Amino acid sequence: EIQTRGEILAFTARNIRAILPGSLVGICSYSPALRTLSFHCLEGTPEDLRVLNRELGHDPIGIALAFSAGPDMQTLLSARQIAAAPGTIGLFISPESRDICTRIGDRCNFGRSYVMGLPSPDGTIDSVLLQLKADTDLQKPEMIEALINQAGLALARVQQR
Repeated sequence: EIQTRGEILAFTARNIRAILPGSLVGICSYSPALRTLSFHCLEGTPEDLRVLNRELGHDPIGIALAFSAGPDMQTLLSARQIAAAPGTIGLFISPESRDICTRIGDRCNFGRSYVMGLPSPDGTIDSVLLQLKADTDLQKPEMIEALINQAGLALARVQQR
């Protein structure tokens, strides 16, 4: 039985990757007050994760990255359905890191990005970020949305305990 927030998020990311092989799936929280984005988990190909870690200089899990999201981006990060996101890997990392984002996107052959919010009662904006390869399209969006919504319900139950 899955019992912790971390287990629920990892389960969700793994299962989305099973639907979208080759994609990079990140689950993160955006804090409007601190203007930071913190990743709870990332699922991707081993090579994509190596490129990401090498270009960033560290594993991004648990580290608060500077991320100034304006009102439009905050709305996008909390979308109740999967929504197309601007750019590619730039969604995942601070706008101040555009060169790094471009290198990661080029080396990993990333294409379209998508995002969907997860309910969060603590004032942060929790989101599932999907980064697809350049030659792929979003598959089974309804199934992915159902998985994310179920994760939101499971997270609410864990918090109530």
